[in-house]
Amino acid sequence: MVSRLPNRGFIEHLKQNDSYSGFFDNGRKKSTGMGDYLKGRGVTEVAVCGVAADFCVYYTANDALDLGFKSSIIERASKPIDVKRYESVKADFQLKGGSII
Repeated sequence: MVSRLPNRGFIEHLKQNDSYSGFFDNGRKKSTGMGDYLKGRGVTEVAVCGVAADFCVYYTANDALDLGFKSSIIERASKPIDVKRYESVKADFQLKGGSII
């Protein structure tokens, strides 16, 4: 099931905080609220894709794992900035239990 995020709070967080992850700021000091929002709606699995597979996609998918979600990166719908870096972070992600689909 796909549901809409509450735009106002999430967008305000992004305006005020540098964030590669959809779940936390880069220092992991502030949450975007997305983890609680998804858990509150019974979501248990997250699949992530995007342009910066080695940064935003990786950090979002990795934080999803840390928050207890089953997490996947949709590789065919993602593009890394640095292919070598992506191979490294992808291996780390899989070692932590994430999957590449």
